[in-house]
Amino acid sequence: MSKVGDQRLITVGAGLVLENALAGRRFERAPFLCKGALYATGSTVGLLAELNIGGRSVSPAINVNGENRLPIVPDDLLFADWVAQPNELIQVTISNPTIGDLDIAFKIELEEQEIVEG
Repeated sequence: MSKVGDQRLITVGAGLVLENALAGRRFERAPFLCKGALYATGSTVGLLAELNIGGRSVSPAINVNGENRLPIVPDDLLFADWVAQPNELIQVTISNPTIGDLDIAFKIELEEQEIVEG
C-alpha cells in the first residue's frame, strides 16, 4: 500500500477563516481509498482547525498548538484514522479569531487502503 503526503506553511489574516487550506493542492481530493492523518502547529496560540471529508464533519474546530515550527509526527497530531473515498474532497478549515496575522504549518498523510469486496 502506498503512503503520500503534503506539507504547507500559510498565513491566516487576523479575524479570517480559510475555508480550505488544501484548495488547489495535489491532495485536495483523495487519490484512492485512504486512511488519513493531519498534523499542525501555529506560530502562536489562537488558531483553530476543522476537518471535513466529502462534506462530512470529522471534528469540530479544535485549538492548534503554538509551537512555531513544522509539525512533528506524532507529537502534533490533530486528527487520525479518518477515511476518505476515492475523489472525496478533503477540506481543512483554519480560523484565526485573533487580532493579528498567524502562521500555520500543517502536514497531511494519506495511506492507501485495500478495497474489500464481498
